[in-house]
Amino acid sequence: MKRNVEISGATKLACVIGDPVSHSISPAIHNSAFEFMNLDWIYSAFCVSGSNLGEAVGGLRALGVRGVSVTMPHKSTVIRYLDVLSQEAQRIESVNTIRLTQDGRLEGFSTDGLGFLNSLHDEVALDLSQSKCAVIGAGGAARAVAGALLDAQVRKVIVINRNIDNAEKLRQLSPERIVISSLPEISECDLVVNATPIGMNQLDDSQLVFDPELIAPGQIYSDLIYWPTETKTMAMCRDKGVTVIGGLSMLVHQAALAFRLWTGLEAPIEVMKKAARDQIGTDQ
Repeated sequence: MKRNVEISGATKLACVIGDPVSHSISPAIHNSAFEFMNLDWIYSAFCVSGSNLGEAVGGLRALGVRGVSVTMPHKSTVIRYLDVLSQEAQRIESVNTIRLTQDGRLEGFSTDGLGFLNSLHDEVALDLSQSKCAVIGAGGAARAVAGALLDAQVRKVIVINRNIDNAEKLRQLSPERIVISSLPEISECDLVVNATPIGMNQLDDSQLVFDPELIAPGQIYSDLIYWPTETKTMAMCRDKGVTVIGGLSMLVHQAALAFRLWTGLEAPIEVMKKAARDQIGTDQ
């Protein structure tokens, strides 16, 4: 169901901040949900550099922006400008969703981890309990995924990252169940997750996350990249008979959780999925 959006002084504003954000399909996803639910909300995208982040967050508060999505590279640095954090955001030291309260406080949340788990359940029948999983990367998204996997009672999380200091910081989420290792160990994992930007540049033939000999049928490969919809690594894994999950489903599910935080309503998941697919199709 469509409606004409008439922006007025009563219209509530939400947005995504990051650098860059011109590629973001979050406006299409959220505006489709607001429209379907007949809510007087509108969602936009603002490119915010790291040097201007504090001023931008203060401006969003002053302007009464009700909901904010946070993307790279601000998921950790934005924390210093917020008033309160959810337990999950504190644990993984990463925020991807901000809510402005009625009394003017900025609350920080992370919906990435649960969004990732919900996307897994959407795509495959997978019992994570007692499984061995690999997370490639150690940034905010990797920390959210690792935390979610721990909550799902996996047996062990293997962290693979070029920067050992960042990997060690991630390991502190659970020193008993998180191990720092190298790429060859993914051969022994039930689930392998790419939480790095490798694969976004399809013009670079070197953009493989790992050697194809390291993975085999029976394993699951999840790539958090949603554009392109199939990276070189994803295509390689499909060719080998590996179950592959792209990042579009996680993007939608984390957005749905943010929608609920902002509006108090259950998000229209299928509407948001269609908007995401349509937008990617348009961009292709």
